[in-house]
Amino acid sequence: MKYTAAVTVNIPRSEMIELFDDPDRLPSWQPDLIGIEPKAGIPGQQGARMQLRYRVGPQEIDRVQTVLQRNFPYEFRERYDSPELMQQIHHRFSDLDGIKTRWEQDCEVRQLGWLRWFSWLMLGAFRRRTLNTMKRFKLYAESQSNAQK
Repeated sequence: MKYTAAVTVNIPRSEMIELFDDPDRLPSWQPDLIGIEPKAGIPGQQGARMQLRYRVGPQEIDRVQTVLQRNFPYEFRERYDSPELMQQIHHRFSDLDGIKTRWEQDCEVRQLGWLRWFSWLMLGAFRRRTLNTMKRFKLYAESQSNAQK
């Protein structure tokens, strides 16, 4: 299944990329994230892999992130793999008059195993979760921005 989500962040693109590209800041806008473990390469660089552990309800879920393309400040492509699904994300960052950034995500999710039979039921949930994560980043980034201070 494929979907797109977008938000406008009220900070310059250069500041947004600086915040987005720092793995140490992930827990600030991804509250379900409970662990990060680099697996290969330099985190955030093309080809790098790291394991991310999330708490979702009573469960802990591990996902392996692979950086597919790094073309900041314009775009970033990544893939997440777990036993249950594969998610590929293409992030695009557009400068809006030097003071705002339009952040768009094109997402493709492939559920694996028996879950694939229910993927059409889960499209709305995936879209909402993505948009909520983007909105948390927006709030975090705007609170950290030099332009806002």
